[in-house]
Amino acid sequence: MNSSGTEQEQPLPDAPATSDVGRRGFSPVILGVLAVLLFGAGILAVQLFGVIYGLVFPPDPPLPSGAAELRHDNLSYGVDDWLYGTTQDGCAVIDYYIAQGGACSITPGMCSTGAFVNPNSNTQNVGSCLADVSFSIFQMRWEVDVASGYSGEYPTQFRLKREVYWIGSPPIR
Repeated sequence: MNSSGTEQEQPLPDAPATSDVGRRGFSPVILGVLAVLLFGAGILAVQLFGVIYGLVFPPDPPLPSGAAELRHDNLSYGVDDWLYGTTQDGCAVIDYYIAQGGACSITPGMCSTGAFVNPNSNTQNVGSCLADVSFSIFQMRWEVDVASGYSGEYPTQFRLKREVYWIGSPPIR
C-alpha cells in the first residue's frame, strides 16, 4: 500500500522489459521478390483481360455508314451472316471495303473511273472483298459480296460474312 491507501502493482523483479526480440520487419529480399511477383501478375492480368475481352466481345466487321440490316443469321459463336441494304451505289460500297483493307475483285465493266456504270440494269454482282484481321490472340475473316440494281428502298445490297478463328489462322484463299 502506498500513502494514499491504494495498492499499486509493482513489476516483478525478474520480468523481462519489453523489447524487439521476435519482432522483425520484412527483409529487402522478401520485399523485392513480392514486388517482382506483383509486377508479373499485373502484366499477366492485362494480357489475360485482352484474351477474355476478345472471347466475350469479338469484333464486328466494318460497316459503311447508312447501311440498314435486312437479315442476320448467327450460324455459330463468332460465325455470322448479315444482309444489308444501302442507297449508295455498289462501287462506293466496294471502295469503302478497299479502304478498310479488303482485297477486292470487281466485276469487269461495273465500275470505271470511280463511277457506277450500270445503275438502271437488272441486279448485278458488283464485286466481292475479303480481309483477315487479328485481335487479341485470335484471327477474324470477313467477306462481303456486293450487288446492285434492286428495286425499292435499297438499290444496293451486300452480304457480309464474318468468321472468328478461335484456334489457328484462317485458311489460305
